[in-house]
This record gives sequence, structure tokens and C-alpha cells, in this order.
Amino acid sequence: ELVRIAVETEAPIREDQLATIIAREHGFARTGRLIRERVSEMARRSFAIVEDEEEQAFVWIDESQALQLEEYRVPPNGNAERSIDQIALPELMLVARAVDDSDDRAIAVARTFAILRLRKDARRRVELAIQKVARQ
Repeated sequence: ELVRIAVETEAPIREDQLATIIAREHGFARTGRLIRERVSEMARRSFAIVEDEEEQAFVWIDESQALQLEEYRVPPNGNAERSIDQIALPELMLVARAVDDSDDRAIAVARTFAILRLRKDARRRVELAIQKVARQ
């Protein structure tokens, strides 16, 4: 039940983040291998798991959500709640389409998610999303 609620609320969510949420809900300070495996097993029974180009597995409600994402989640309070690597590429691509062609489009995408500092690895992920949008 907790997995279902978390996925319905947070999807797309990185598979390891889902395990962390479930572990915290049960009062565990750490998310060990057994917890990750069990949560992954439960998620795979009912939801779609999609790996992106960077081999990060995200849990989606279903395959159609992964293929036809229509909205992205911004932090409601203006504080970054997710890092760039916790945001699915289709969600980054949606924002890349929405931001204007500013001087630094990657920064504009990051700002949409209230991320003020874009490190090298995060920039690379955002630029991958921007490149995918350009190819479409």
C-alpha cells in the first residue's frame, strides 16, 4: 500500500528514492539491500520501471505515462526538493521545451526545479534532455 501511494504521488520517481521513502515510513534510518530489493519487487509487480540513457531506473505509474508525460512537478514552496539526477529525462525534456531559448537553457531548466547551482554532472544530464528535444 505504501509503495502504491508513493508511486501515485511521486511518479516518476527513481527506484532507489522510492525504497528510501518506504524505509523512512517504516522508521528505518538506512535503506539496505534487502529493503531496496523488496521495494523494487513490489514496484515491478504493479508499475512500469524504465531505465534512461544514464541507466537510472525510474518507477512510472504505467508505460503510457513514461511515453506521454504531459506535466512536470515543480517544488511547491520554491525550495529544491529533488536533484537533477532524481528527475526523469522525459520530465527534464518537457521543461526544456517550455523554457525560452535563453543564453543558458540548462540553467533555465534547473531554475524551474528551484535548483540554483548546476554542477557538471547535473548539467550533462540537462543538456542530454535538451539535445533529445532538439532531435524531435
